[in-house]
Amino acid sequence: MKRARYTLSVLRGVIAEINDSFEEHGFAVRYREAGRNGYQAVDEYYVYPDGTPMAAGAVRNICCGTSRECGDAAWQAYYGRWNKADKAGLLG
Repeated sequence: MKRARYTLSVLRGVIAEINDSFEEHGFAVRYREAGRNGYQAVDEYYVYPDGTPMAAGAVRNICCGTSRECGDAAWQAYYGRWNKADKAGLLG
């Protein structure tokens, strides 16, 4: 079975989709991808209501690895946050 290439462009699309959902539902976090030591990284940071970052640095690292690994980890972290907010009754 041949797997489709999971390129940096695909990872950036995933991060954009996740961040759009965070913004739409009022989450105060966003994800950002960046190259790191020859790999990709996805970091989480807090934002003000207008979407600007609260601090220059990341709150935590979601993943360092290939674009596919980082994309998968970003989705897992996103759904983890989503499920926590849902269980707390924060989603409408």
